[in-house]
Amino acid sequence: MIGETLGQKYKLMSLLGRGGMGAVYEAAHTETGARVAVKVLHHHLAEGEGLRRFRREAQAVSRMQSPHIVRILDTGTDEPSGTLYLVTELLEGEDLQRLIDRIGTLSLRGALGITSQILRGLAAAHAARVVHRDIKPANLFLARGPNGTLTVKILDFGIAKVRAEPLGLGQTTDLTATGNLLGSPLYMSPEQVQNSRDVDHRTDLWSLGCVLYAALAGRAPHQHLSSIGQLLVAICVTPARPLVEVAPWVPADVAELVARALAIPAESRPQSAEAMLSELARFVSPDETLREDLLATGERRGGAASSTPPSTPSSMSTPRFVVPPPSERPLRGDEPTEFAGSVADLVPSEGPRSAARSAVPKLPTRVGSRHVTVDPRRFLGEQSELWTLSLDVHPNLSSLIARIWKAMRRAGVKVPPMTYGKEWILFEPRTKRFVEDDVCEGGARLSLEAAGIRPGAVLWVMTPEGRGTA
Repeated sequence: MIGETLGQKYKLMSLLGRGGMGAVYEAAHTETGARVAVKVLHHHLAEGEGLRRFRREAQAVSRMQSPHIVRILDTGTDEPSGTLYLVTELLEGEDLQRLIDRIGTLSLRGALGITSQILRGLAAAHAARVVHRDIKPANLFLARGPNGTLTVKILDFGIAKVRAEPLGLGQTTDLTATGNLLGSPLYMSPEQVQNSRDVDHRTDLWSLGCVLYAALAGRAPHQHLSSIGQLLVAICVTPARPLVEVAPWVPADVAELVARALAIPAESRPQSAEAMLSELARFVSPDETLREDLLATGERRGGAASSTPPSTPSSMSTPRFVVPPPSERPLRGDEPTEFAGSVADLVPSEGPRSAARSAVPKLPTRVGSRHVTVDPRRFLGEQSELWTLSLDVHPNLSSLIARIWKAMRRAGVKVPPMTYGKEWILFEPRTKRFVEDDVCEGGARLSLEAAGIRPGAVLWVMTPEGRGTA
């Protein structure tokens, strides 16, 4: 569709993303030249539930006025092709999921600043009697402004629930008549899991609690579970592991607020976005400007929001992104939960060497004591990124090997399963030893400690042929 003009006024310039519902393009208005984002609905969804969901998003967002909700500029149907489209403001920056994947845990100040802006957006949505029902990091966009300032924008109201009466009363209109599971499982509230038609604004506060938990801990509350069945049951009956245990650098009173947002009974949570925002004001000024340099962890700062988690690279990536289309993402538990930092953010620890045999890289700031860093560049090439994996998520060697294999597959390398030690192998350069695939010890899985992998270690991914040259 690149080069086509929709509605005789929006010329599609480039593809920005695809999802289950459609695709998003950067476009130029043919008369004004203004750059916008155009979401195009897939043709096979241009009727029935897909069409209702597409229109629902336009109707829901048009009722809300907030700098923290993406603005819809136009909607229409391209007559020659019958293509349905929705035009929004074009945003530059990245979504929160990309940021967490890239830098891992956020600074307390940055995470609370982001949450504060999300709550303002949710307050506007709830005042318009709209429940989002899919608050997750991928639907929260950090739009870059001048001088490194950031504005958080809530995206994708495609499965929003519009209430015909004041919140909590009367009839509701939604898209769940088919019984389909709508929303992202890791961030679903207990009541949404049980009956997505029986939810109110407090389901968004649960999901936001999960988002804040993930921003501070590097993973969602129940992300350690391996199947969606286990996940859905745990959300309904098992309280999330206390944040102070997963991220001990987080102050206890902040962790307590997160725990209340994640209370299984909805009546035990903060009862409105405004109430939660008021509580958050104890830790971060509501008038403070959010900036890129506040997001990554670094030196300890004064004030309530001063605790410092394990640190990771701080520079924000520069490509232009835009409102992504809705998508059915796989469980994030199948992905590296910590960060993937750009090789450009790293410096060698010694003098010049060849690119293929560079020294163990130094991270700009200290890697957390419960993490290991995996450097796949000797296997994937110099353009690949580092991965930091949590020892809390990977307690044994086989789990760590499986996660690294999945990460390599996602990076585009066609490595069959069960090929560790044959097609690829881990090397610990400080001890100069290869990690042998001894996954059992007395009938039990070999722990990372028993395998010689210590917290803070840097591991290289190499071919077995590299044994003689490492």
